[in-house]
Amino acid sequence: MTNFAAWLRGWLDSFLAWVLETIQSVFVGVWEMLKDVLFFAVDSIFLLVIYIVNGIAWSFGDFNPTQYWNALPPEILNTANLVGVPIAVSMIVAALGIRFVIQMIPFIRWGS
Repeated sequence: MTNFAAWLRGWLDSFLAWVLETIQSVFVGVWEMLKDVLFFAVDSIFLLVIYIVNGIAWSFGDFNPTQYWNALPPEILNTANLVGVPIAVSMIVAALGIRFVIQMIPFIRWGS
């Protein structure tokens, strides 16, 4: 009788291990599916934003700030590049863009 009890216990242990592994696999699969749905929604929103931004009629015309930068004498351009002016300008523009986006979040007042 002890052989049968040992065999039954071993079979029950392996069966319960299989059940737990199956339940874990199901939860992991559902989690991955929910992540995929979320990523699809975010990607769709980004594509919509790109479509809207591309559809906006920009009224800047022939305005090109690089033409003014390139019109400077070579000595000034060299010194500005050595000091890091282009990197600083891009950081400032990025910070202003982030600040503008954060200000558009509801319940955050404009002008702070």
